[in-house]
Amino acid sequence: MIVVADFKHYKKIEISIPAGGQETIELQRQPYDPGITIQIMQGLWFHDQDSLASLKISNFQWTFLYKREQTNSDNIYSISITKKIGYFIEGAKLAEFLMLTNKVDTLEYEILELTDSTFSMMYLPEGKIHLYKRRE
Repeated sequence: MIVVADFKHYKKIEISIPAGGQETIELQRQPYDPGITIQIMQGLWFHDQDSLASLKISNFQWTFLYKREQTNSDNIYSISITKKIGYFIEGAKLAEFLMLTNKVDTLEYEILELTDSTFSMMYLPEGKIHLYKRRE
């Protein structure tokens, strides 16, 4: 059997384990690189509770969409990823925060889960969870 262990910010490991065998797999952390998070975020995401609400992420630009269309120019934000937010004391080692800024607003989120198919985040400081899914 071949086991693949792959987690964001860790080195991917593939190991062969014979039938009935046991193996302890230790993942090695890669140096923190917010670019990895930005790469995974790229594309079109649909809100899990409102199929008409979506967001498009392209490079370092975030656009809120409704019915797959931009509603106004204020819905375009610049993206930055950080390990902490100003009003939080140093958080957990794996915490990542998302800051969206445009000419009139700054939005802050904690990234809870980010995979090829699922993107969940918590809006700060209110604590509201947003879940987005990719669709083919």
